[in-house]
Amino acid sequence: MRLQNLRVKSYGHFRDLALPLDGEGVQMIIGPNEAGKTTLLEFVRELLFGFAERTPYMFGEKNKPEGSATLVLDSGSIVELNRRKGRKKTVSLQVDGRESDLDDEGFNGLLGHASANLFRSIFAFGLDELAAGEKSLGDQSVKSALYSGGTASAANPKKILEALQAEADKLYKEKSRTLVIDNLCAGLADLSKRVKDKSIRCDAYEQRRIELEQAEAEAAALADELVAATRDLGLKRRLAQAFPLWLELGRLRRERAGLTAPASFPPDGRARFDAVEADIARLSDALDKARKATEKNARELADVRFDPRLIERRAEIEGLNRTIQAVKDARQSLPVDQQKRDEALRKVTARLGSLVPDWSLEDLRGFRLTAPLKAKVDLLTKEHDDRAAALNDLAKTRDGHLETLHDKQSELFALGEPVDVAPLAALLEDEAEYKNNARELKRLEGEYRKTRRAIDDLLPRLNPPLDRPSSEAVELPAPPRETIGRFKRDFQRIEQQIDSSASSLAKDEAALGGLERELAGLTARGDDLPTPDGLDDLRRRRDAGWDLVRRKHVEHEDVEADVRAWLADNAPDAVHDLLDAYQHVVHATDRYADDLFDQSSAVAKQDQIKLSRERIEQDRRTLDGLRSVQDSLLEDWRALWADCGLIPLDPDAMEGWLDRLDELRALRARTVEHEQEGRALREQVATFESRLRTLLGDPDSDGPALLAAAREREKHIRSSEQSRRDLQRDSRQLQDKADRAEAQRIERQGEEAAWRDRWRALLQELRLPADWDAGLAGRVLRDLNATFADLETADGHVDRIAAHQARLAEFEPKVQAIAADLAADLVDELPEHAAATLQARLTDSVQAQERKASLEKNLAEARRLEVEHDAKRAAVLDDRTALFAAAGVETAEAFRAIADRVARIAELDQDVAAKESKVEIVREQEPLDAFLARLDGADGDLLNADRDQAEALRDQVQKRKTTADENVGSRRQALSEYQKGSGEAAELQEAASAKRAELAAAVDRYVPLVFAQHLLKQAIQRFEQDSQPEMLRETSRIFQTMTAGRFTRVERPKEDDGPLLVHRVDEEMLEPHQLSTGTREQLYLAVRLAYVLHYCGRTEALPIVMDDVLANFDDDRARHTLRALGDVSKRVQVILFTCHPHLTVLGREVFPSLRPLAIPTADAEPADDAEEPKPARPAKSRQRPLLGLSPSA
Repeated sequence: MRLQNLRVKSYGHFRDLALPLDGEGVQMIIGPNEAGKTTLLEFVRELLFGFAERTPYMFGEKNKPEGSATLVLDSGSIVELNRRKGRKKTVSLQVDGRESDLDDEGFNGLLGHASANLFRSIFAFGLDELAAGEKSLGDQSVKSALYSGGTASAANPKKILEALQAEADKLYKEKSRTLVIDNLCAGLADLSKRVKDKSIRCDAYEQRRIELEQAEAEAAALADELVAATRDLGLKRRLAQAFPLWLELGRLRRERAGLTAPASFPPDGRARFDAVEADIARLSDALDKARKATEKNARELADVRFDPRLIERRAEIEGLNRTIQAVKDARQSLPVDQQKRDEALRKVTARLGSLVPDWSLEDLRGFRLTAPLKAKVDLLTKEHDDRAAALNDLAKTRDGHLETLHDKQSELFALGEPVDVAPLAALLEDEAEYKNNARELKRLEGEYRKTRRAIDDLLPRLNPPLDRPSSEAVELPAPPRETIGRFKRDFQRIEQQIDSSASSLAKDEAALGGLERELAGLTARGDDLPTPDGLDDLRRRRDAGWDLVRRKHVEHEDVEADVRAWLADNAPDAVHDLLDAYQHVVHATDRYADDLFDQSSAVAKQDQIKLSRERIEQDRRTLDGLRSVQDSLLEDWRALWADCGLIPLDPDAMEGWLDRLDELRALRARTVEHEQEGRALREQVATFESRLRTLLGDPDSDGPALLAAAREREKHIRSSEQSRRDLQRDSRQLQDKADRAEAQRIERQGEEAAWRDRWRALLQELRLPADWDAGLAGRVLRDLNATFADLETADGHVDRIAAHQARLAEFEPKVQAIAADLAADLVDELPEHAAATLQARLTDSVQAQERKASLEKNLAEARRLEVEHDAKRAAVLDDRTALFAAAGVETAEAFRAIADRVARIAELDQDVAAKESKVEIVREQEPLDAFLARLDGADGDLLNADRDQAEALRDQVQKRKTTADENVGSRRQALSEYQKGSGEAAELQEAASAKRAELAAAVDRYVPLVFAQHLLKQAIQRFEQDSQPEMLRETSRIFQTMTAGRFTRVERPKEDDGPLLVHRVDEEMLEPHQLSTGTREQLYLAVRLAYVLHYCGRTEALPIVMDDVLANFDDDRARHTLRALGDVSKRVQVILFTCHPHLTVLGREVFPSLRPLAIPTADAEPADDAEEPKPARPAKSRQRPLLGLSPSA
């Protein structure tokens, strides 16, 4: 696609601006700063892809952005685009001259479905985007450079992948214990193990299960009862809802049964009757109008009168009428022509007598100065005049040359003897080198001062850690950056571990405080809490007692000693019997177990407090160990800097300090380099000035003054020599010219005799005196010609007089004859007046005849309509009679009554059907007969009461069901508590659920990061496979053109992670960071242009619009870049905005047919073309900065 015309109706400060863009090749648009180049660039973006909702380019509500353009698609179709800012229908299109109904999306389809962001980033860009792109080339791999350069993405894909990986690594790594997901997984596993360890079952579990089953059975029975109550309530609600409809349906049916109508009455009888009545009224009115029209036309026809004889002689009268004006003109012109004839004849006679007295008028009529004779007279007269003028001019020319020759010889004498300029010229050949040396010396001195100031500014920034920094600091043995980076990472890692450990300790201490407060609330009585270990001990004692009871009373063993020992340890002082003591221990064990169960929460808290205190001790030991490691690392860090004699800051600060130290080293090296270059340049400058002083003999002036004096002296000598040569050449040429002029004058004088012989022969042929000279003969011949012309004028008046008299003689008899036959009152009138009156009477007669014919036609039509309307009215009356017969009535009122009854019957039938349908809807699935039987004879109040009673019963069952469900829930919860174990197990389960929720949230963050990496790698891989080789070839070709062949190709390194490689013409390979800034900008521009060509080769092309992208290039670089853009413009339209006039000069040099367009400013009218800027002095190559002249540039 190409932009052929661009029209800005309103955008920013532009109003009604038109830019023709139909030229070939690169098109330049020039305007000064602030003229609106950036505004026009943004206008092109938004015209093609839509004006932004909020834009800084809308000045006031009345100046909404609007514009249009003519586009030529790749297919050849011409599209007229109009776009305005708004919400709806903002685009209107014409395709190949026809209106199109395509909307904004349809137009985007014509552009190959390109996006606004694609066009803005790839095709329409400025200097800032180009500079940002070149800076990123050195840090990007081949894939990243081509992909981001091709898509003009501000982000480096490699950096995006690294950022995504870094974000993912913050969440999860294999074999890690500190990251979020790893930590959560470990914590969840630990909680699961603790829940399993803490889960217990009690003896009442089976009882709780049986109670749950009973509660569930009761809830199920109530559910069935609730379903039955709900169904009964539904039926009674439907009966109560349907009863009013049933009553209304009965009333409608009774009313319908009481209405009857004739069977033959048509369904549309009322409508037909109304139509018949309307037709009768309409036809009666039309019949009345037709009768009135008949009477009117008959009266007017009787009043028409005219003379048919005038119409019979119409051709004669109209013929006379057409000649009336000519007759009037002839009557008026006849005396005038007679007077002019007489005056002309008197004038001719008088002039002829003065010229040739013996000639008569007939002689003059016989005189003819033929064209050949006149040509001879003119030729000989011209030869005579030309020869006289030539002789005079040749004499003046000869005298002028001789006078100028004398002046030139005087000037030549005044110049004196020649002077040799060779020694001075030889010295001035070194002027350019001297100037460059002086200028470079001045620049180096400025750079040296600037570098010294930078060193002075930098030294205070080395304190701390240096107490008294000086330039000698560059000799300090600073450790390598890698070592500092390793220490920095170690410090960061140990600090993170300390922070994490301290945070964990604080959390554990806070949790311990909370647990202790909770435990204090649970043990307000101050009693010791039962423990699982205490319960186990009691159970062991109980089991030991049972073993003694079994052995003594069942197996009858002798266990007295064991019994006494057991009683001593377990029985109260007042109990000495084994069975009593055993029962006492059993009861004590059961009470202890019940107490343990009742205070299970407090017991669990006590266990948690114990574990928490153990964790706190472990955290403190870990924190002390980490701080010890940190102290050791700090000692190693200080030892690393011991050789520098300073106490280092933290690694972060020392990295910055090392940057400043490296900067100081670079500045120090630069000052040494400047000093060396300055000494060499000073010697060269002094040598040149010494030679100048010797040659000019001026020991006091400075270099510039000596150079100016030398140039002035050389200029004077060369000017004198050139003047001498010019004067000698001019003297020779002037002498030759004077000699030639004199020879030509003598030659022309010799032609006089032959001319006189030819002149006398011509006078004799014309019967004129032979002694007349050319001037006299010419005047007489001219006067004779003029006199002959006057005589012809007089003869012309005679002819016109005869024509006037003939016209009058023909017209008057015809008028008299017609008047005598048709209008005797006109016989004595002036013939012209009589003819006009006859024409007027003829016109009246013709009009009266036409009116009579029209009235006769209208009368016939009125009579026809009268008959037609009368017949139609009779037919309509017959239709009304038939309707009356069908209804069995004789009057319209009776018919309407029957019709109203029929309409009511139809209405009642519709209402009955509607009510029956509503009853069916209310009935739903109830059996029809049973439902209608219950409605028939029912009482509405009783139905409502039944409904309310059923609703109350349903609510009652619902409440019982809810209570039963709550009982089931509580039973199930109780059973669940037994299943889960102690209160601590429940809390652990709750903590595990919280951990799972945290883990799910972390995974939700982690998965998109991994997925995004995968998608981006796939996109880069597809781009590498499909487009990278072609883009590298295209980039190489464009870059070679831009650099005038200094760089031959661009290629990928062996490793894709490396940057682009460019081959110089000497086969040296360089990376982008080794190139100059300008060359890097050219490389990035080449990458982008290669992608544009790649893109446009696969879909609809878009124009490239650039804003001052060549501003940082010198003339040579800009010239070759323009040639590359010219190659690109053969396939894609290229539009270049600039504010630099010298670029248009370079553009004209590269593209001779280029005519830049000027952006109109506030004090200038818009122009179609801008004239080529004229620089104040001859264009020279601008000097680039020293750093820009590197071998890589």
